[in-house]
Amino acid sequence: MARTVGSSGERTHAEIRRVARKLIRQQGFDAMSVRQLADEVGIQSGALYRYIGSKQALLGDVMVTHIQSLLDEWLGVADNSPNDPIGALKYFAQFHIRYHAARVDDTFLFYREVRSLAPKDAETVRDIRRRYEECLKEVIQSGIDQGVFPKQDIKLTRMAIFGLLASVYTWFDEDGETSLDEVCAFCANWSVSMALTPQKIQSSHQLSA
Repeated sequence: MARTVGSSGERTHAEIRRVARKLIRQQGFDAMSVRQLADEVGIQSGALYRYIGSKQALLGDVMVTHIQSLLDEWLGVADNSPNDPIGALKYFAQFHIRYHAARVDDTFLFYREVRSLAPKDAETVRDIRRRYEECLKEVIQSGIDQGVFPKQDIKLTRMAIFGLLASVYTWFDEDGETSLDEVCAFCANWSVSMALTPQKIQSSHQLSA
């Protein structure tokens, strides 16, 4: 079969990733076949392996690219963050939501197929994710250092905030009654509320009193 996407190797590789993301979203990584992928891209199955190495390696490429793009985009705009801790936390929260709202399909693919990664790729994804999560930790720590946020278990606060933000892509409907701006403002305010609320562990006696 003649190539239909141009002679540029870089362009062909990009097309392979695009089609792979579509097929994986539609039917899952395990069900997607290399032959099907090659047919949709417009190249021979044998030629496909020159670009991807293996089907498993292709998944790793797609997943690592997604999470690395998230980190890179944040680092590219982080300097524009407000100087005050509350504004900085709202800025981070809104960035996270808008990034994923613009990539709902890829975000769904990422969370569904992360379990299918090879161990080496899974470790790479975890490392990049940790670096991204450290960015939120730094925002919260800065607020504590400036006396704006109370002393707290930063890891707990960070996990709670990410839990809130990460869920948005599962229910937000761009055609729904609530706009993306409203969702961003709501979640940003809740993120600040979490950081402003000191965690106090109460005994069962206190809870039942």
